[in-house]
Amino acid sequence: MAKTPELVGMIPHHVGISVPDLEASIKWYCDMLDFEVVRRGRVEAAHANNAFLKNGDFYIEIFQPEKILPQPPGQDFPPTAVAVLGTRHIAYAVKDLKAASACLEKKGVDIALKRPDGTIHFMRDNFGILVELMPMW
Repeated sequence: MAKTPELVGMIPHHVGISVPDLEASIKWYCDMLDFEVVRRGRVEAAHANNAFLKNGDFYIEIFQPEKILPQPPGQDFPPTAVAVLGTRHIAYAVKDLKAASACLEKKGVDIALKRPDGTIHFMRDNFGILVELMPMW
């Protein structure tokens, strides 16, 4: 299949998540995954405050809407989360999976699932959103 010239070289920029407490999520992503806040604002059309956090070349846009619906049951556990339509998790690749897993366990992350070698496969952020940790390929 031919590539679309206008899309060649497209790179990921950010993922958006919605939470009930913007400040708590900013703290979690900064403390646990070394993100930094680069921009704050408000999206009036969504009735939500937001913040962009950055780690390397990747951003997370966190929204705190005035009214938020709870996450459906089972969405904080990897095997059941994939059964629902939509984006299911955020994944980060690290150079040394064992070292990163040990570091995050010391920080006290909520581990959702481990690999057979004991390294973290999935963890949950402070509001139960799944975060995958994987080796770089």
